[in-house]
Amino acid sequence: MKKLAVINSFAVLLILSVALILFSSPAQAYTYDDFTGTEINASLWHDNGPNTGLFSQPGDGNLYFSDPTGGMDDNLRSFASVSGPFFVSMQYSNFQATNSATGSFAGSSVILWVGETNNVWAALEFTKANGTIQGFVANSHINGTFSHLNTYIPSSATSGSLGIGFNGIIGPGGEITLWFNAGSGWTKLASGAPNFTANPFFAIEGYDLNGTSLSFQVADVQIVPRPWPLVSTAPLNMLLLE
Repeated sequence: MKKLAVINSFAVLLILSVALILFSSPAQAYTYDDFTGTEINASLWHDNGPNTGLFSQPGDGNLYFSDPTGGMDDNLRSFASVSGPFFVSMQYSNFQATNSATGSFAGSSVILWVGETNNVWAALEFTKANGTIQGFVANSHINGTFSHLNTYIPSSATSGSLGIGFNGIIGPGGEITLWFNAGSGWTKLASGAPNFTANPFFAIEGYDLNGTSLSFQVADVQIVPRPWPLVSTAPLNMLLLE
């Protein structure tokens, strides 16, 4: 009986130890799309236009955007909206753009955005304008009107990562944060109150209305379901709760 009691006690301790490890661990990122299929996954993405067909997926682990003549704009929106707090990120690479438009941010851009259908509250862009690469820019696009969030960090990182977090609160109290990683870890670019009326979508966009060519690749779109607030010094798969 004593031996059985010891075994039972050990089993209880083991279960408690495992539970502590599981519930004390930070939220883990998981891959939303690794683009290994030979076509865009219609169960994950909706080609939201307005110009469609500019994205392609040959099955090499990358999503490709190509507008060789300029003046085009296309986005792949998540097929379903996302409920609750989340952090979504994507890696971009091989950003190439030809743009001679005037204006501070009249750019050709690779964009990650979060919003309601076509009402994009926040977009994080890596952009080129006036013939030179500008860097990371935060925008909002509400009811068809773009506005810059007075935040811009110069960079020439033609490869990097973009990330957006949302605290999951619909209406007043909602908070969104925009992040980038140009090789030195995640850096917060901007934040604000989106005041969503419904759960938001996220999307990848190639925006080239002011340019004459734009191309880039996207890999490894990830999402962390419940980290909030975000800790900028933590790697993506170890984002912590404060």
